[in-house]
Amino acid sequence: MFSLVVLFSLFSFAIAYPLQSRSLQLSGCPVSTIKPSFPLNQTTLSVPAGQKPQYIAIGVGVQNYTCGSTGTYTSIGAVADLFDFSCLAKETSILNTVPSILYGVEVGSPPAIKFLDSTPLHIGKHFFAVNPTTGSGISPAFHLTTSHEDALFVGNKIGDIKAPTDSTHNVDWLQLSTIEGTLAKTVYRIQTKQGQPPASCKPGAAISVPYAAQYWFLS
Repeated sequence: MFSLVVLFSLFSFAIAYPLQSRSLQLSGCPVSTIKPSFPLNQTTLSVPAGQKPQYIAIGVGVQNYTCGSTGTYTSIGAVADLFDFSCLAKETSILNTVPSILYGVEVGSPPAIKFLDSTPLHIGKHFFAVNPTTGSGISPAFHLTTSHEDALFVGNKIGDIKAPTDSTHNVDWLQLSTIEGTLAKTVYRIQTKQGQPPASCKPGAAISVPYAAQYWFLS
């Protein structure tokens, strides 16, 4: 049953794809000439001079939170699988629908994402690691398992804006700068779908909230 869900989702891409692109190659396309799309009238997220996209991935996973003494949730990291849909990147409107589609698959039929893990679309993992500079606290990390063994990024957040739509439910858009690894110099999380915790909670409680997002890796 879950494989049918995946096939239905991929079929929806085929319907939307231009007629001249009916081969429906989804992964493995060059992306260096494509620019990430940010909201207008903001300067928090920007592309550093000379940097170009090397990889574009869709992350599907959970945002993790713990409830503090004030009855509100605090982020304690995230875990996600990364999927390569780079061949859709030239069709921005199509690429931007992928997080919502994969989020729906993850929530509606979790085994479907496990199925995608076994396909060439799966290229790596997103997780949090101990900050290598301070030796304490956690930092966002990415490892592209289908690339070379040094394809690691650990970074610091240098930019953060509210999601342009439905920021109550969709996690923020972020810009990260590398502090360790050679995978990329800059990583963006944009086009987020869900991931925000409830507004209030019982102190000590923990929660994992499903989400999906685009991740752009620039060097």
